Amino acid sequence: MAARAKFDVVIGTDGSASGRAAVDAAARFPWPARAGALLVVASRGVIEWSPTARALAQGAAQRVGSRALRALRRRWPAIQVRYPLQAPSAALLAAARSARGAIVVGSGGRGMLGRLLLGSVSRQVVQAAPCPVLVVKGRLTRARRFTIGVDGSANSRRAAEVVARLSVPPGGQVTLVSVIEPMRVPSGGLMPARIGGTLRAEAARLTAGRRRQLEKAQRLLRIRLRRAGWKVREVIRIATPLAGLLDAASASRTDVLVIGARGTGGVARLLLGSVAEGAMIRAPLSILVVR
Repeated sequence: MAARAKFDVVIGTDGSASGRAAVDAAARFPWPARAGALLVVASRGVIEWSPTARALAQGAAQRVGSRALRALRRRWPAIQVRYPLQAPSAALLAAARSARGAIVVGSGGRGMLGRLLLGSVSRQVVQAAPCPVLVVKGRLTRARRFTIGVDGSANSRRAAEVVARLSVPPGGQVTLVSVIEPMRVPSGGLMPARIGGTLRAEAARLTAGRRRQLEKAQRLLRIRLRRAGWKVREVIRIATPLAGLLDAASASRTDVLVIGARGTGGVARLLLGSVAEGAMIRAPLSILVVR
């Protein structure tokens, strides 16, 4: 049997509340068995500073790193740490390219090292990352209930595959959520009843066909996830995509929302897609973005 590819978790922190939440979440998250870890504490802008200022910034970074390592070594005794002198997003992306696993960042915050893990940085990382990114919002005290957005695309299949590779925690549950956008049938007092009835019947036919497609997509993912040891529920809602997904995640008491994002294609910037972009902004819970 071929050995599984090495999986390393790249964790970014700056000592802020958001950075500390990322460290805490990384230590608690059910990563694949035998996953390694790399801590990255970047000091933005210090290359242009004087040697004295640079030494002070590096000292501050090392203090932040020491506190984070105390928490992370309980999970990863052999964890490595880097203190790169470059922009935070660039440092995390460079580390991820060599580590091959996942990146963990806070959703925002301002720490002693400046604007390290603000929303702009987490967004930059998600847009360009070569691997899944866990964006931690608030405190992720547990990661037991996952909701995966399923639209039948390769993106959602990759998202489910990442979850299937995780170590299933006690009571681990995945909710597969598909949303069918309601079809609007034109209405008007001048429209003959026969035409209105025909349009409504056509809308019902198309909605039923879409439901069958999503049920098939969910069924295939359910089989994969159950084989991996997860309990699986399936939900299909008629709603606008983002609102339906977030409502279903809330109803399932989800800890982590998992979304498959679009790949880069022929452009340099990652196109997340409207649902992934909206979830990054509006979701009140941590998000695992997969492409």
